[in-house]
Amino acid sequence: MGDNDDTTVVDSLDEASLDRDTLTINGGVENGAKVYGDDGNDDITVWGDPGTVAGLIDMGKDDDRLYLYASVDSSSADLDGGKGTDYLFVDMTETEWQAVDWQGNVTNFEKIVFEDNTIADLPYVAP
Repeated sequence: MGDNDDTTVVDSLDEASLDRDTLTINGGVENGAKVYGDDGNDDITVWGDPGTVAGLIDMGKDDDRLYLYASVDSSSADLDGGKGTDYLFVDMTETEWQAVDWQGNVTNFEKIVFEDNTIADLPYVAP
């Protein structure tokens, strides 16, 4: 998208069958880029092959889902679920989640869904 000054707001891409706004990013959210889900029930998917989340993903308000299939830069990523009941889907096991150094970059998400579809509360507390 250019030179670190781009903003993407998801508020008009309507997938009528789900009554949700959807955005798919094939790559990363890099160099301080910002993605805003805004109002409504949003689905944002990040396929980071290649690509890293090294910017802001703010889901806004209402009930949102972030599907994260990218690496996360713990020094610059900001993953904010916003208001509502928000789910973070990750392509890893619970054990792998316990070892990541970017758990502190995740705020305002109520649930995490692991690759085997196990659902846990956030902040995550190991059993």
